[in-house]
Amino acid sequence: MTSNEEKHVMLSYNHASKAIVKAIYNYLTAENIPVWFDERDMRGNLYDSMAKAIYDASVVCCFLTPDYEDSRNCKLELEHAQTLGKRIIPCMLTNRKVWKPSKEKGVGIIVGSIIAVDFSDFSETNAATKIKELIDRIKQESSIHSAQSCKVSELIRQIYLRENRLKRMVNEGKSFPIEESYVNLSMVESKEQQEKEKKLKQQDDENCDVKQHTGNIISTYEEIYGTKTSIDVANIFDKCKDQIKNVLVLGRAGIGKSTFCQYITYRWAKGDLWPQYNLIVLIRLRKLTNTCYASGDNYSPFDLVKKEYFPFRDFSNDERQQFEEQFNNGKVLWILDGYDEFVNNIPEKITDVFNYIRTTQHHILTSRPYAIALSYDAKMEITGFTNDNIEKYTEQFFAQIKDEIPNASFESMKLLNFLKSNASIWGVAHIPVNLELICTLWGDKYCSTKKTLTLTMLYENITEWLCQRHLTRQNIDCKTKRKKQIYSLCNKELHFFETLAFNAMEHSDIILPPTLLEKTENETQCFLDDHPQLLEFGVLKSYDDKPTGTHNLEEQHYYFIHLSFQEYFAARHLLQLLKSSEKQKAINFINNQKYNRRFLYVFIFASGLLTQSENQVCMDVFWATIQSEPVDLVGLMHIKLVIECLDELAGQTVFRQSAVYMKSLCHWLDICISTKSTTIINYLLESLTRTNSICNNSILQDKLFQLIDLQKSQTERLTYYILSRLPITEPIPKLISKLTDRLQDEDSNARRFACGALANMAGKGAQHELISTLSNALRDGDWDVRIKACNLLANMGEKAATKEAISSLVNALQDGDSIIRRRSSETLVKMGKNIGTNDVISALMNALHHKSSSIKIGAAEVLGNIGEKAATSEVISALINALGDEYPYVGQSACFALGKMGEKATTKEVTSALIDALRNGHLSIKIGASEALGNLGEKVVNNEMISALINALQHKESNLRTRVFEALLKISEKSATNEVICALINALQSEDSNIRRSACFTLEKMGEKAATNDVISALVNALSDVDSNVRQLACSSLGNMGEKVVNDEVISALINTLRDIDCDVRTGAYKAFVKIGEKSTANEMIFPLINALRDDNANVRRYACSALENMAEKVATNEVICAFIDALRDKDSSVRRSACSALGKMGEKAATNEVISALISALRDVDSDVRAEACSALGKMGKKAATNEVMSALVNVLHDDDPSARARACDSIGNMGTKAATNEVISALITALKDDDSNVKARASEALANMDENAVTNEVISAVISALGDKNSKVKQSAYSTLEKICGKVATGVAISTFINALQGEDSNVRVSACHLLNKMGEKAATNEAISAVINALQDKDSRVRAAACYLLERMGNKLATNEVIFALINTLRDDDSSVRAAASEVLGYMPENVATNEVISALINTLRDKDSSVRRSTCYALVRMNAKSAMDEVISTLIDALRDGDSNDRGSACGLLRRMSETAATNRVISTLINAVRDENWDVRREACEAVQNIICCNRTMKELDSETIRELTICVRECADIQLENVSPDQLMKTYVETENDAWLPLVMFAALLQGVAVIALDNKIRIYRGNDVMDLCFPHQQLMHKFIDAFTNQAMELQENYSVLCET
Repeated sequence: MTSNEEKHVMLSYNHASKAIVKAIYNYLTAENIPVWFDERDMRGNLYDSMAKAIYDASVVCCFLTPDYEDSRNCKLELEHAQTLGKRIIPCMLTNRKVWKPSKEKGVGIIVGSIIAVDFSDFSETNAATKIKELIDRIKQESSIHSAQSCKVSELIRQIYLRENRLKRMVNEGKSFPIEESYVNLSMVESKEQQEKEKKLKQQDDENCDVKQHTGNIISTYEEIYGTKTSIDVANIFDKCKDQIKNVLVLGRAGIGKSTFCQYITYRWAKGDLWPQYNLIVLIRLRKLTNTCYASGDNYSPFDLVKKEYFPFRDFSNDERQQFEEQFNNGKVLWILDGYDEFVNNIPEKITDVFNYIRTTQHHILTSRPYAIALSYDAKMEITGFTNDNIEKYTEQFFAQIKDEIPNASFESMKLLNFLKSNASIWGVAHIPVNLELICTLWGDKYCSTKKTLTLTMLYENITEWLCQRHLTRQNIDCKTKRKKQIYSLCNKELHFFETLAFNAMEHSDIILPPTLLEKTENETQCFLDDHPQLLEFGVLKSYDDKPTGTHNLEEQHYYFIHLSFQEYFAARHLLQLLKSSEKQKAINFINNQKYNRRFLYVFIFASGLLTQSENQVCMDVFWATIQSEPVDLVGLMHIKLVIECLDELAGQTVFRQSAVYMKSLCHWLDICISTKSTTIINYLLESLTRTNSICNNSILQDKLFQLIDLQKSQTERLTYYILSRLPITEPIPKLISKLTDRLQDEDSNARRFACGALANMAGKGAQHELISTLSNALRDGDWDVRIKACNLLANMGEKAATKEAISSLVNALQDGDSIIRRRSSETLVKMGKNIGTNDVISALMNALHHKSSSIKIGAAEVLGNIGEKAATSEVISALINALGDEYPYVGQSACFALGKMGEKATTKEVTSALIDALRNGHLSIKIGASEALGNLGEKVVNNEMISALINALQHKESNLRTRVFEALLKISEKSATNEVICALINALQSEDSNIRRSACFTLEKMGEKAATNDVISALVNALSDVDSNVRQLACSSLGNMGEKVVNDEVISALINTLRDIDCDVRTGAYKAFVKIGEKSTANEMIFPLINALRDDNANVRRYACSALENMAEKVATNEVICAFIDALRDKDSSVRRSACSALGKMGEKAATNEVISALISALRDVDSDVRAEACSALGKMGKKAATNEVMSALVNVLHDDDPSARARACDSIGNMGTKAATNEVISALITALKDDDSNVKARASEALANMDENAVTNEVISAVISALGDKNSKVKQSAYSTLEKICGKVATGVAISTFINALQGEDSNVRVSACHLLNKMGEKAATNEAISAVINALQDKDSRVRAAACYLLERMGNKLATNEVIFALINTLRDDDSSVRAAASEVLGYMPENVATNEVISALINTLRDKDSSVRRSTCYALVRMNAKSAMDEVISTLIDALRDGDSNDRGSACGLLRRMSETAATNRVISTLINAVRDENWDVRREACEAVQNIICCNRTMKELDSETIRELTICVRECADIQLENVSPDQLMKTYVETENDAWLPLVMFAALLQGVAVIALDNKIRIYRGNDVMDLCFPHQQLMHKFIDAFTNQAMELQENYSVLCET
């Protein structure tokens, strides 16, 4: 406020609140804040004085009560403040739970969006906190808005604050507070987003002549609406490189750009965002039209703001000048929204001002993508919601309509489950307008009455709403019209979208080119020029990748807002074709595409649309075509298609054949189970889990019942697995019965699996039989069964709350396992309000009298969890009686229960019982009683209770003291502070030292909350207590009270305490000073401490100096610095050391000549610690201390007797950097590298690393290299790091030469390090001299040097591929050390191809017979890398031997190498060996073997050479091993191998692979077509006989699998 003295804070209040407001006024004036207070400042006419007070105010604080709201004058003040654009800070004097300002009376409208300061609790502690909050708000707001503020910014701020609601896009009549409705949109850097779209269009272009799409296109498309990472809006300027912050924010129509702009301006107006800007101006560019800006002079920025915000208001020259000052000083941020709607029609009169703002001012520009050619460093794109945003928005939406629909939260959860289970809808929901529409439709009465909401129903509703909106925009009233009428009115538009979508699907287009639009226009006779409103319908988005944009509709590219809309409209068109004379075209389309997953949703939507009366005529022909030839020979893809299309009919009775298809599904369940492959089962489940009605079909559930009834363990386990995944919401009784029967099976595995299957249905079909069975299962001998039964009952919740279940759970409270007991207790609580019935409570009360203590404990815990609902007088009485139970833990549980019973337990009887338990009970009961008293809180507080708690604090058991302390804190946090504090003050005067000690301890933990004058005075007295522990705790308590204790009496008492005879007390006083100093550096504390530095008592001086040392950085004043200089001459060495340390902490602030001179003197101190600290202090003083005198003194310290001082001297020299690089210093550091102390040597090395290049002499390098040979690892590491740094400062040649010399040193550690250092230089080190030295190092006597030399040769690159090097490495293959031999073979493997000479290969082949497995492994890798074909037989033999005879590491490595060799390794012998390895006992070996087998199968050329027996072995392996899933094998590859070899042995593997990969295979004239996902492949056969054999094999496979299932059932 000091920068604008004429401005003040006005206090607006009703006189009924005068006492509180006056107290606040006194606080504000004490802070030197100018305040207008009517009692003091009212002059003359009441209204004139009030008006002037508001006009001159920078902030108006209004103190809100019901009386304030009803006062005419108070409301006048508030309204006038708003009109003038004044900052308003609401202060609530009434609890919001009791009353809050209403919008009807006007006050709520003005202050409703502003966070209020809560003064409803004006107790001493709370008042001080809240007044500080108010002062901070006033200072913060005035710093932003007083001196630099102007009327324009305040008026605009108020406008933004009033725009605090978001309108629904679907129903604009509804709006909700912006803070409750806005969900952060996902923002990504636009470069990333554009790359996705360009990739998508590029793929479209590349496939323009191809009828089928690869999976890449669809996956790329989904990426746009897939997982996103939000960028916090507050950080969007981080990418700006220039001083002027400019950000381009892109976003498509409907994605939320305008909402984003509203939200950020609102947050700025509230003070939550970008305080560096005094004004944010939001300009909606679409409003800047030629009509509005047609005449007059060219506009200035101020004119633009005035016209857009205040067209009828006059501003003075001063006000205009204030705005321009902010504008010129960069204090204005412009939000320019909607550039794409503005760029081609910029009014001439504002062209200059717009360009001026855009090029010279901070701004955010929003636009649709690809509409601009402007350059921005920072580009963001709003891409919609993230996955988390969808959940948050949905929850908020239903919370806001909870009064309109029942069970709003349940509907929210139900909708989220529906969205997540439907990938297409989940993708659409990332677009805000779409998610709002989905939420609206779900909440609509129509949707809530539907038993099942299918995907098609949802899109039908969305389409209907889009049609209604489209008609409304054309002023056509459609509120009373039925859907058929609405569709009729929009027939032309719908026909256009249907035809366009179908054409796009036929051409496999996602980005729709102009040619496709033109074709659609001609077919529908609906032209965009005549019907431009089509593009505003809401399903198409423009994609214009021309740099400057185009507004020619026919030249633009488009795409549907989501692929699912394209699929939906294509399905509508497909049915129209089926009903027309072009029926055959539709049939051909279905036949060609029914197994192409790219078109799956077209068929799903088509099936759903068949339920409509106008489409039912197509039902038979549609399904007949699905079932007719060509049909999938494998069958799995076909049944998946049937499942998903059938489900979309949602149980419609119009489809007579549904039972037939359900039986076909059941048949496929048999087949999948017979394969024993969860991969194949998962393919089927992939479709089943997406369904809504099929899983509740009785035919399917009957089949599952039969599978369990077979009582065959493997079939049963797989069936349980299937049941645990299926979304069954209406299980049939006999299925539930069968599963519950299994809960009583003798086999614990059967019981466990049955529990798992039931868990998926729990809460969905909770029949009495199930609950009864689960109740019995709670007594099962198997822990797993009991816990699962407990969990199932918990999941069922209230539905499971039968007498039998509750009785069983009460009995389970005595289970021998604590987890079961706890879970039983939690389950009882989860049963909700039903658990609180009289019968249940009565049962639990009876349990309190049970002979088993476990049951009594459990019953008490459950009663406590039920809480107030169980708090009858009988229960409370029973719990009080339980306090006296012979088993202490029963009493403890009873205490805990009483503590949770709320207000009903706050009786004298309960309080007295708990106090008695605290005084006389067992330790565990005391603990429970103290916690219960704390939970019951202020309503049971009395002197007796406080006294009992404080007495308990003297107990020797720390756990009890902790609980008592927590109880006292809980009570003090509520409104019983005075009683507690009063009792603690009395306790400080007790004769019992334990009580005094406990009272101090409690006050210490209460901290500032207890800092009343009486407490502080009592603690000062306690500093003289006879008990040293009391004195020490009194110090700690004062320290925790912070700045509130800073007064002469306390500071003086603490300084006296520094003389205490007890060391711990003196330490306590010192720590108190430190803690107080963290929060206050007031003169009242600093000066006494300075004076204490001159005290006669050494302890006082020592602790005073340490206290000041801890505050050093905050109190670097001349007085304090002088005091420390004097302290450097103190006779006590601890004081001198502390003074040095303090001056070091002050750093450059203390770097005066006098200080430096004193520290130099301290370098000669008799105490080594002082000398060491003086060194450190000089090192922290920066350039000012880097004088010749200081350097000379530090050099002398390098000869000090104390190693710590020598090490610190090195550190200080190092900190001074290049200024310290004198000959004298460097020479001294070189000497220090030979110091006896390893720490000194390491620090000397580090200091040398900080010198500049002029200091890097040969002598320095030589000395550091010598240090590499030091015995101490820290010295070696330091020397190594130093060499890295200093050699980077000198010429490369010098460094290389240095390291070469080191390679010839005597110390082996030095030679190893030299190799490593040359290695880091890489190819730069490959000089002739270096290569020669490294070759010599291959004969070094130390094996570590030889191995390091090998790896160094590898790093030196291709220059090393000389005969000399190769010859040396070949010789090294015969080294005595295996690690060297392994290194040599590995390095040879990385050499260029021309190295693979016969001599090298021959040498490596010999090494394959090495006795060490790691050498053999490295050699194999080397030969594989060389692609040494002549050696492959030997390599393979070595690897096969390793697989047979090696350890698990050898076997795993061998498999890994064979996997890499793939094609070369695809031999009968290798595959047979790998098949054995697939069954290895080691998991890692099995995994590597499986991957090797899969890789080898990918090798088409060599696979043809396998014999029939190997092929049969391979087939069995693939069938048996679940880890071989063939996901990387092309679906047509094995089929090609069969066609090319005509070997029938391939057929079983080909057929099983097709099933395992989930592909569809159909037979055409002389070829087959393979569908896998979105990929389509054709395979031709050389003759019909081979093709027929192929087709017959697939037919036979289905029969064989059925037979296998029958056998499985019988065995």
